[in-house]
Amino acid sequence: VDLDAEDLQVILTGYRPTGTDIKVYMKPQNAFDAATFDDIDWVELELFEGVGVFSSTANIFDYREFKYRVPEGNKDSNGVLTYTSTSGEFSSYRRFSIRIDMLAENTYNVPTLKDYRALALT
Repeated sequence: VDLDAEDLQVILTGYRPTGTDIKVYMKPQNAFDAATFDDIDWVELELFEGVGVFSSTANIFDYREFKYRVPEGNKDSNGVLTYTSTSGEFSSYRRFSIRIDMLAENTYNVPTLKDYRALALT
């Protein structure tokens, strides 16, 4: 079935101690986008559940749930994801990739992931 997705939500279970961050990105591609997938820019998702939540540095198994979504600035007036590639501007996507960056100021206090789920929404 040729069903294009219009939005995306990523839910992850992670250990995020104070002084670290977990950034999530998606790369969408519409079925009619002739651009090479590698040439399409990443879209940073926004954290909307778990903002200001950090794990205990005393317990490395203090995993928390974090939810990310496509920012409103990357959607049209109908709430559909839009992006621009070398082929033009597109709404919705048929193919996508997820990138998760785990950031830390040092090597002894770092975030880790237990699992993640990406939901392509129509």
